[in-house]
Amino acid sequence: MHENTEIERVERADKRTTATDGPMGRRPFLAAVGLVGVGSAAGPVVGETVTPTVTVTAVAAEIDPGETTTVDLGLTAAPDGLSGFNLAVSVDTDVATVVDAELGGPFADAMFNTVEVTDETATLEAAQEVEAGATDVAFGTVELEGAADGETTVEVAEGDSLPIEDGNGEPVEPEIETATLTVGDGDESTDGGTASDDENPGFGPLTAVAGATGGVAYALRRHSDRSGGSPTIENHE
Repeated sequence: MHENTEIERVERADKRTTATDGPMGRRPFLAAVGLVGVGSAAGPVVGETVTPTVTVTAVAAEIDPGETTTVDLGLTAAPDGLSGFNLAVSVDTDVATVVDAELGGPFADAMFNTVEVTDETATLEAAQEVEAGATDVAFGTVELEGAADGETTVEVAEGDSLPIEDGNGEPVEPEIETATLTVGDGDESTDGGTASDDENPGFGPLTAVAGATGGVAYALRRHSDRSGGSPTIENHE
């Protein structure tokens, strides 16, 4: 009788082990089919709307007067592709000035592009088709030089007439970050700002870049919008 009882206990223990710790227990199975989470948070849900964000990342957020730093501009995601963009980057000239700017990523060799620089503002514009689903899209860089002790917000704004457009020519309407540049000890600030809480890694390669068809359409819209004496997009081919 005693032996039978021990055998039954062993059998029940084996069954419990198989149910909880086997190769496909309940929790691993539910996790596999997406009904429960395991460890880190789950990835994006299928069909979830992704809001692209224009990233503004200063390579060095603190510099001395006379020193320079570079600000990288990009877009976190382009779920519907891109056909072109127009961005203006501005700073408080009492604290820092814009000394240079250039296009980057797929827009560096765009057929239709323009870069304009003043002490206060850098304007970058380009027309180039980027395939839907691309991530970490690099727009370009702006070089800033410290002028005097203080802090300035590095503000980025889309063009009023033709903003960032997707592959269908529709406005992307992204969120736009800001960054803060501190020059010297920062005590004589005349235009403060708050940097974004999110850190953004450097721009990775595009998943794919298509031809210039969408970029040409963007450029034509830009040309039409600037009719009436305004300068057209420069062609730096």
